[in-house]
Amino acid sequence: MQYRISEHSLITSIRNVQIPRNVVFITWITIFSVMMIPSAHSSWEKTYFYVGENFKSLLAAPREPQFFGGYQHLQAQGPLDSFNAALVGLGENFGLIRWRDRETQNSWEIGVTTGLVSLFKLNQKSSDLINSDFLVGLTTSYGNSEVAYRTRLYHQSSHLGDEFLLQNKDLKRINYSYEALDFTGSRNWGPWRTYAGGSYILHSKPTDIGKATAQIGSEYRGFRPLWRGAYLKAAFNTEFTQENDWATNLSALLGIEFGKSRSNTRRFGLQLEVYDGYSPWGQFYNVRVRSYGSSMYIRF
Repeated sequence: MQYRISEHSLITSIRNVQIPRNVVFITWITIFSVMMIPSAHSSWEKTYFYVGENFKSLLAAPREPQFFGGYQHLQAQGPLDSFNAALVGLGENFGLIRWRDRETQNSWEIGVTTGLVSLFKLNQKSSDLINSDFLVGLTTSYGNSEVAYRTRLYHQSSHLGDEFLLQNKDLKRINYSYEALDFTGSRNWGPWRTYAGGSYILHSKPTDIGKATAQIGSEYRGFRPLWRGAYLKAAFNTEFTQENDWATNLSALLGIEFGKSRSNTRRFGLQLEVYDGYSPWGQFYNVRVRSYGSSMYIRF
């Protein structure tokens, strides 16, 4: 099997990335504000390249950076059609600086986030690459054992596979990319976690796509192991996008995670997944998709 992304198209896309001045301005204001908040207080301790996060990654959000591999059966319209698919993701939130109050355990964090998600069509002998989404950005967060808040400023770009383009010569390729700012807040209720937030696209190609997205969801992470370090988990995530007239995009999962629950140690998991909504992959954002399948992942 050969998985290929056009080197020329990828390099050209990277070179053509133009970050608007307002994005640069917001980036520097965010960094400066976060760095100035706790630095003068004697009870705050500073840690570089910390392990763990104030704001835990969302379990059921399709675009959340993580390391995973999965099998899905997709039902869609247009060029995607219906097929068996492989989804592969590489991504992580990497902490740069953390300030933690020794007395209250409240902390501020600043880090970077990177991610790659690739969609492959398994019905073809060569398991053709359909689309890859690349994400890179800056994150800031504040939290404690009960509540957490996260802000991200990030760039995402998408690239179609060569074989897919050759087999769909009538498909018009879109140089799909955008820069967005999002905010999400969450609260823990014992083993339950609820969250809500939204994002706004600051700059995009094409320029006429909807700018706003709203998001809500809930998660369950078991405190007590089912057996030998295996914990039950479940989650659903709902997104509403302005581009699709605020239609509902629902994703849900049920699985088992191996490792210490809610710890910052490495964990391995297996899960069943379903999705019903508009495609979260690249230029197919106006294509309605239904899918179900399974995946395994590693969290650091």
